[in-house]
Amino acid sequence: MRNHPARSRVGRAAIALLGGLLVGGWVGGGLVWILNRNKYKDPNTVADVALAKAEEVEMVPADAMGFVHLRLADLWKTESAAELRKLVEKAGPDALKALDDGFVPAPSSVDRATIVVIKGAPSRRPVFDTPFVAPQPKGIGAKKGGAGVPPPPPPPPPPPKGVVAPAPKESLSEPTVFAILSFSAPFDADKVRLANMPTAIEEVAGEKTFWFDHNSDLAVYFPSNQVMVIGTGSGLDAFLRRPAAKDGPLAPAIKLAASGQRHLIAAANIGQVPTDKLPIGIPTELRPILRAESLTLGAVVGNGAKVDVRASYKDDAAAADAEKALRAAAEEGRNKIAEMKKDMEASLKGKGDGKSPRPFKQLPEAVGGLVGIGAMNSLDEWLADPPLKREGNEVAVTATLNSLGSAYAGVLALSIGTMIPAIDKVRDAAARTADSNNLRELGLAMQMYHDAMGKFPATSWSSKPGQTGLSWRVALLPYIEQGALYNQFKHDEPWDSENNKKLIPLMPKLFASPQAAAEPGKTYYKVFVGGGAIFDRDPSKIRRLATIPDGTSNTILIAEGGDPVIWTKPDDFEFDPKKPLPNIWLPNKPGINVVLADGAVRFINRSMSEQTLKLAIQADDGQPLGKDW
Repeated sequence: MRNHPARSRVGRAAIALLGGLLVGGWVGGGLVWILNRNKYKDPNTVADVALAKAEEVEMVPADAMGFVHLRLADLWKTESAAELRKLVEKAGPDALKALDDGFVPAPSSVDRATIVVIKGAPSRRPVFDTPFVAPQPKGIGAKKGGAGVPPPPPPPPPPPKGVVAPAPKESLSEPTVFAILSFSAPFDADKVRLANMPTAIEEVAGEKTFWFDHNSDLAVYFPSNQVMVIGTGSGLDAFLRRPAAKDGPLAPAIKLAASGQRHLIAAANIGQVPTDKLPIGIPTELRPILRAESLTLGAVVGNGAKVDVRASYKDDAAAADAEKALRAAAEEGRNKIAEMKKDMEASLKGKGDGKSPRPFKQLPEAVGGLVGIGAMNSLDEWLADPPLKREGNEVAVTATLNSLGSAYAGVLALSIGTMIPAIDKVRDAAARTADSNNLRELGLAMQMYHDAMGKFPATSWSSKPGQTGLSWRVALLPYIEQGALYNQFKHDEPWDSENNKKLIPLMPKLFASPQAAAEPGKTYYKVFVGGGAIFDRDPSKIRRLATIPDGTSNTILIAEGGDPVIWTKPDDFEFDPKKPLPNIWLPNKPGINVVLADGAVRFINRSMSEQTLKLAIQADDGQPLGKDW
């Protein structure tokens, strides 16, 4: 079967929707306390509903990636949908009947919908490059007087003797999405198929029969005359062939959905993502939160809504770690909020003397500061005591919402509050990773220069002897794919000559540190000069790789930090082991990255002793590095 791009897009979109719903619910479920703290209700004041059993949900495998179950008909009857219901009823009974008569099954009979995501399976169905026309099933064409349709095209001829036939094409094993729809009234399966899939053919998966349309890659399975399962051909085939696992992380959520105690149930088997495969940007202290085996969101809707979100962990200890991490994130969020409030207060007060009226054009900024301060104060109140509850191996949030609008506002508000520290940490981690990549490329360029020239570049070089020329950073340009820029420099002129000064704004992005902003044309990347370091102001004293007795893996080649310098100017860290170290740190950062002479990148924490750093800068001190290296 073709690997349809549309199918892939639909699958990814459905998974993104499922993930967004779950994450949004976990981060903000029930936390409209922020906006309704004076009207806050105890969660127990809204009783669980007693809806009809949903036996079709038991078709969901307990080891699936996730599912969302919606009680559509019951939601339509709730007080929250009253205004929309009245609007539709205004169309009149004749209009509603016309809608039902025009479709099969009748739209008014839609009862429940369950969207399921399972691990994909390769398909070995034949590929048709021309539209495939299937014969109609016996009895249907005759009743309408039809003469039938042409048979499918004949199979291709067998390959000549001695030629191995190619293996059937397989689709990528992507996550598979399908829907289980339940109706309150019986429907005619043949009419449903003919109206939507007139060219479908009958196929068998295991002992189950389903219909597959090769042209649209759409398939449908009718387990009864009130339930249908819709998906792609390969997806539905994979679903029907595999046994429905009864034991797995989603088993409690499936049981809850089938029982009829919630209008909405959404669950994700996030335990399928190994913790060692988590993105590099996820801070270590937040990873216990992501070690849940499953995540379940449930909602009961009335005039308002009762929302509960539960994360299930392997054991009680893992749940305790997750609760601790969530509370720590909330506390750090409060610190970030305090910083943000200072900026908002400045916007509210303005830059005037406070005595004269401010110009009207500053009003939007002042109003924004006012609203921002109120929002930050509300977030701070919630973060001071977030309503988290741990029950055995589960961490839960449960609350009653006065309205669906306030529910949305609560989700948004808490999402901002708890994600502030996480986003900040992820951003810092991503910047550190990008910075590490920059230094790795510069270290590689240094080694390529060394291989080509037999030595490292001089910190100040010029084709005119005795003249202060250009930085080593300019010398590396041909080795970082910047040969054209290198050729624009006049090598017999200093860095600040009329020609060379014009090239300062053209600094390659590789020299810009992602961890700290600098003025255009300036960089934090520098080398250590003098005092036994690899580089020296005297070009004859610059070391080669073979003349680093302490070892290339123990000696710093390039570092970042201090004050930014013009990238073309010979301006670096002046080093003397008998004097205090120059400032090598970046502002407001816990440490810096350095690249060693062997090309490896290492993070240096501010807590590292000055003595250890001095030993790492020197190439021939002959002493072992400190234990804090």
